Amino acid sequence: MKLIMTDRMNNWQELLAGLYDWQELLLSGNGTAEGHRECLLRLASLGDNCGLPIAEMLSRLESIFGESEIPPEGLAAVVQLAGQMSEYVRREYDSRLYDSPQGLLKEVCCENVYDTSLGKRALIVYILAPFYFDNMRGSHTNIEEARTMAAVLRDLGYDVDVINTYYAGELDTDRYDLVIGFRRPFEELLPGLRKTCVSVYYTTEASPYFANTAELRRITAFQGRCGVRPSYERQNMCCLSLDRLLSADGAICIGNDWTLSTYQGMFHRCLKQNATATVLKRDHTHKEGSPYGRAFMWYGGAGALHKGVDLCIEAFRELPDLELHLVGRLDGVVYEYYREEIESADNVFYHGFLPPDNAEFLDLCGRCDFSLGVSCSEGQSTAMLTAMRGGVIPVCMPYMGIDAEESGGVAIDDVTITELADVCRSLSAMDPAEIDGRRKQVCEYVTDKHSLEAYGRMLRDNLLTLIEMKTKT
Repeated sequence: MKLIMTDRMNNWQELLAGLYDWQELLLSGNGTAEGHRECLLRLASLGDNCGLPIAEMLSRLESIFGESEIPPEGLAAVVQLAGQMSEYVRREYDSRLYDSPQGLLKEVCCENVYDTSLGKRALIVYILAPFYFDNMRGSHTNIEEARTMAAVLRDLGYDVDVINTYYAGELDTDRYDLVIGFRRPFEELLPGLRKTCVSVYYTTEASPYFANTAELRRITAFQGRCGVRPSYERQNMCCLSLDRLLSADGAICIGNDWTLSTYQGMFHRCLKQNATATVLKRDHTHKEGSPYGRAFMWYGGAGALHKGVDLCIEAFRELPDLELHLVGRLDGVVYEYYREEIESADNVFYHGFLPPDNAEFLDLCGRCDFSLGVSCSEGQSTAMLTAMRGGVIPVCMPYMGIDAEESGGVAIDDVTITELADVCRSLSAMDPAEIDGRRKQVCEYVTDKHSLEAYGRMLRDNLLTLIEMKTKT
């Protein structure tokens, strides 16, 4: 992977180095008060360059460094503050290195990722961080999917450049033979591409026109039941111009036939692409000693209302003999509304965010026989696929982008809260032998259809289809 440093990144690196040097000076005991004051002035200036309130944080030390020597009782407090500041800056730096509108990587184009000379050139407009760091923290499946996309293009004979979907720099559009990606940079590139360039819209979600309306319905329904109106959690503000979409040669869409249906008429051709599931360090089996059919999981990422957590919580009010395990962060109005109920309920358990390799999450995959997929709109739920990889049986509304029945799961309609409770009550009575069989089936299905290798093969076939279409026009 390539390491590219911009001026803004160098500012952050300089601030981190300065904080480290100051800590070393403090611990050595060799610094004078005057020397420390000079160091603090430099750190404050570096903090300003990074847009951080370092000067404000350091102002509390003025009285301590006003003496010719640091009093012993003040040294411990200074050392503690220096450590806290370093941790704060490192945390801020790490967060801004990832792909976001305010992120440092929006200035970076990673050119020729593999240092190849293959005669053709492709541009990926997606996420850049996986190409910037060899070892990324986090566990989202799109990290390895993005790297696999680049590898597939390389194997098809392209030198590969990568930018993220918030890229704000200039690009020479005339150099590219293929462009794949989404959001504003992809849209702005389209008019300037050569006529022979293959342009592929790559989408990981249902149409934003569908998704935004679907979330609005959830918000309105919550307000009607609960008397408070939450804000949008997943509103997509990156809707492409429909005219521009039609100028692309085609699209590759993460999801199933339902997901593709939300883009009907927007592209000349739209091909479906399977997402990947995180590989778990456990098999598909039900945990020995746990009652069959008793425990259900809601496993979601950002946007708990969008993903139907309120429906699950209210359904389990009617199911005191069954357990609901909430895995994922809850916040905002929705969490505050249900917080007391969750904390006092005997059958609802809030686990917060759990990485897929976390022992508690792996244990839950053995205890929970069913995972409730009640989101109002997905491309293809990677959270659900990951739970399925652990043998948890999917119970899916149509909007999950998953063919539940084909995989061994249970397909349900867009149900009401009472109907969802009835579904869970019925599933809890499923024969243990059938649960064991379905757990095995869903695990094998995901292992076969949603592995990283399967993703790469399917993506290659989809790209070749669109490239061939282009050559025939």
